[in-house]
Amino acid sequence: MAILTVDQLREHISSGLGDDALQRLLDAAEDDIVAFDGAVASQTERIRSDGSDIVLLRRPVSSVTSVKEIDSYGNTYLTLESDDFRVTDLYLLERLQTGTNPRSYWYGVVEVVYVPVDDTDARKRDQIDLVKLALAWEGVESQRVGEFSSTAGDYEAQRLAILNRRSGPRLPVIP
Repeated sequence: MAILTVDQLREHISSGLGDDALQRLLDAAEDDIVAFDGAVASQTERIRSDGSDIVLLRRPVSSVTSVKEIDSYGNTYLTLESDDFRVTDLYLLERLQTGTNPRSYWYGVVEVVYVPVDDTDARKRDQIDLVKLALAWEGVESQRVGEFSSTAGDYEAQRLAILNRRSGPRLPVIP
């Protein structure tokens, strides 16, 4: 499902570009957002445990579907019950010493399947801003108009700033 349609985008920008050209910019912006933050729907993360009782997820959690501890050979060691862990601070999953499978630390690689907090409105804002940035970028190494000057490096920095502004913790995810 698309974040925004061309008609919705036109409520926020004015451009002489046709619908097909704007759709390509919308698609590119959405691809960037999904690559950076993952899909809106269910998310699967694999996080290598450091032996602590906490693992840090990339996105805030709305609900947890399943949690598995996986051994060093890639085999499921243990599928946890809902009383074996709890979500704290939206991004953190704590291993509990109580419950069906009590343990004071996470074992191996932790695979978490969860539904992230719905951030569709923020994604819409980011998509609009990414398209505005793309429309404003001239594609030249540098340019100067009166007192204003910019370089091509500014584009990538601004793009990353848009993608990072609502981000939670950024840790590598094991594929």
